[in-house]
Amino acid sequence: MAVIGAGLAGCTLARALADAGHDVTVLDKARGPGGRLSTRRVEPQGWTFDHGAVALGARAPAWRQALAGWAAQGAVAAWSPRLAPDSVQPLDGAALWVGLPGMAGLCRHLLHGQTDARPLELLARHQVLALERDADGRWWLPVQRDEAAPLDGEARAAALPQAPRCGPYDTVVLSLPPAQAASLLDPWRADWAHEARSTVLRPAWSLMAVVDDGPDAPDWALAWPADGPLAVLARDDVKPGRAMHPGQQRWVIQATADWSAQHLADRPEAVADALVAAAGRWLGPRRWLHTSAHRWAYATSVRAMVSPERRARWDAALGLGLCGEALGGGGAEGAWASAQAAAAVSGAAGS
Repeated sequence: MAVIGAGLAGCTLARALADAGHDVTVLDKARGPGGRLSTRRVEPQGWTFDHGAVALGARAPAWRQALAGWAAQGAVAAWSPRLAPDSVQPLDGAALWVGLPGMAGLCRHLLHGQTDARPLELLARHQVLALERDADGRWWLPVQRDEAAPLDGEARAAALPQAPRCGPYDTVVLSLPPAQAASLLDPWRADWAHEARSTVLRPAWSLMAVVDDGPDAPDWALAWPADGPLAVLARDDVKPGRAMHPGQQRWVIQATADWSAQHLADRPEAVADALVAAAGRWLGPRRWLHTSAHRWAYATSVRAMVSPERRARWDAALGLGLCGEALGGGGAEGAWASAQAAAAVSGAAGS
């Protein structure tokens, strides 16, 4: 079986299928698992930033139970940050959780971190260019390998004839942002592709920053602004399991979806300057020791593909499936719920 995409949904699905006795290969174009549960490391200082999801909320009992289980295994920890004055209360007071030692640690744990679990294969730096099916109904996946820029459109089509193939697989499940999944689905399930293209995911700019920790520095660790260009300010170095650097504070500051969409094509340097200026209201006059910006093209679901009865898509005749946060209702909890649904329907297929 092949799972395309190593974010939380893909890793959750892969682990469930492997534990059910299937041989599973996970392919992802990035250098490691995580997706939006990502951690950036800056050398030589050793600064780390959870520049995707800054924390995980937990509402549904089953999701809270899963997080508690991972906490017992050392993959996540509860986080109770002090909120900034005038901050919007996050998640109606629900507990927050963070991956260990960074947010991507949860996905790594799902794939490889359980010593007694059935092993599975991760093919990182493998961008799947198309889905091909042979006369026997087995799937072959042409890929671009290494860290080259992702291919799309005409460049993808031109690379296909010479691309190496991974496979064969009896079953393939896509766990990708809908816009990326649509082009792979077109030849096989045009209705799923149309549904995916109708799904709206909005971008987000993230600022990774290090500031001085002087006597007038903020003594809080999380803010959810009620208005303005900023969506969240989270202090990374006070989360459980993170290293602290004397005299410094590490922050991830994320813009709202509206602001990010308006500045989608801006240079990262210009975005960083704008977010630094906006953060001044919250952090006060600071000495900025490091700033860098990262753009997430597919960050938040506005209109999702979710329905309570169909948190995943499955075509038994093709051995083809689809899951992800847009199907599950958005966010990490939605990604996990969709993966659980996909495991239930695809797990009966042959390995």
